[in-house]
Amino acid sequence: MSASAVADAYGLADDPSWEDVRWEDHERSVRVRGARVAYVDLGPTDPDAPAAAPLVLLHGFGGCWQNWLPTIPPLARSRRVIGVDLPGFGASALPRDLPTPAAFARVVEALCEELDLGPVVLAGNSLGGLVATIVAGRSPDRVERLALLAPVGGAHIARVALEAGPKILGMQLDPLLRRTPLRSREHPLATLVHDPAALSPRLMRAALLPGAGKPGVPLAALGIGLQGVRHANLDGLLRRITAPTLLIWGLGDRLLPSRTAETFTRGIADARLVVLDDTGHVPQLERPRTVNRLLRQFADGS
Repeated sequence: MSASAVADAYGLADDPSWEDVRWEDHERSVRVRGARVAYVDLGPTDPDAPAAAPLVLLHGFGGCWQNWLPTIPPLARSRRVIGVDLPGFGASALPRDLPTPAAFARVVEALCEELDLGPVVLAGNSLGGLVATIVAGRSPDRVERLALLAPVGGAHIARVALEAGPKILGMQLDPLLRRTPLRSREHPLATLVHDPAALSPRLMRAALLPGAGKPGVPLAALGIGLQGVRHANLDGLLRRITAPTLLIWGLGDRLLPSRTAETFTRGIADARLVVLDDTGHVPQLERPRTVNRLLRQFADGS
């Protein structure tokens, strides 16, 4: 089932603001499968708040947990929210093995076990969406609900690794974001987002800079390419997913066109697709208020 959502204004921030959080108070790390994994952990401050399944957030290729900055504080009001740096990305150490989607999935499973999270609401964007899909298909008892934002997968995975990967690697986000206002639709970030000029430069720097130039990025590009054939046909994996699944896609996604969502809606028994107009590949940064509302309602079962 698919539908277009009436989206809030592009780039409209949500409350509470990510800028009001002392993030260093919530940053954690733990050793998982032989390597240190960094994550951020926020939750309700009211000890009498009803228990809800934790929300675990996975970033995309070249990303970091900060890709979810506008999402974490609003959703952490009602449930524990954990944003993960995949191995070799953000502040997480390089893994012992080649970083592949399947290896990332094993780390996510082990992290959930280490933190004793029980069944979780698992959400992933892009590469993180593929990792979340693997976890949900391989360990259905661990995933209560699954949210996928423009997930990589299907026949286009090899193309993403071979074409989009080098493009992202070549963006040189660090100097780009430090010196350049996001004024032009021709800005290199237009590969990722629909309209860089309409987004807060402060948010984009905070959300993207921690993921720039990390050692796991080129290794992950290689790992994704090597596993591309294996994950080109996801049908068997998708059929094993029992969790209700929400797919969120931007109609203006230049990396993964929204028509590729059919791979997931066709394969997952209980899947709903929401398409957002004038939105690119990172909906949680482009339409934070809309995405947060969709995720909150979905996580609550409505």
